[in-house]
Amino acid sequence: MKTSIVLNIIALMSLTTAAQASYFQINCSNADGTIMTGSGHGHNFVQLTKYSSDQNGSKQETIRFERGTVQKQDTLKTVKLLEESKQSCRKPGEGGYASHHAVSASVVTFMNADGSLFDGNVMGVSKDRKTVKAELICETNVNNIILCPKN
Repeated sequence: MKTSIVLNIIALMSLTTAAQASYFQINCSNADGTIMTGSGHGHNFVQLTKYSSDQNGSKQETIRFERGTVQKQDTLKTVKLLEESKQSCRKPGEGGYASHHAVSASVVTFMNADGSLFDGNVMGVSKDRKTVKAELICETNVNNIILCPKN
């Protein structure tokens, strides 16, 4: 019985902690979705598309690189297209929430972290196969718990 109560308390505490955690995620894509990235608390990846053809026609294959295997470098200044922040407080001195949403555009270059070459059929790959260049639209979402100021 005591073990059951302790386990229930631990489960409740972990749910309470999870409910109060912040969230941060940036997802990016080019116009046709052949190059995508994600970073933050959710998925962290770079996804490229490779085209090939044979006697049966052409086919498209996505290649997903997990965090750290591909480096991303902004090549031009990022342009903010939309930015909005909100917050709400229930009572002064108590908790509330804050959220931030932004959309931006940028030109980026990807390189393999180990210096290896990309497949020659990857969309946006350079002639020397060392980099992949893309124009991306990125969406940023941030949510977190805040302490409201006392009036």
